[in-house]
Amino acid sequence: MAQQIIIAIKADSTGNLRLITNMPRPTPGRGLNTEATAALDLLRMAQQLPNLEKIEYDANHLAPDVDEAFELIRELINPDGYGYSVTAEVGNHARRVLHIKGKQVGLQA
Repeated sequence: MAQQIIIAIKADSTGNLRLITNMPRPTPGRGLNTEATAALDLLRMAQQLPNLEKIEYDANHLAPDVDEAFELIRELINPDGYGYSVTAEVGNHARRVLHIKGKQVGLQA
């Protein structure tokens, strides 16, 4: 599975930029996969910006555990999980996220 690399751009009130990425800090001699190579190229281009203050690597808070998030969404519609505990609107939204057609019984059309 391909690694998801996120690059976030934050600006302060004076217009200075900070780039934050969940990519590990590059080290000489360590190979890079395709995603990391493309992200590193983007970060190198961004270093040319005159108002760039800093690049922060290894920001794990930018990449939530996608598998864990989808497991929670599945539990929201599972009767043995949280299915009976959530409102119909929450259950329907979970179905839309999971691309499940149809609505929960009891909602207005």
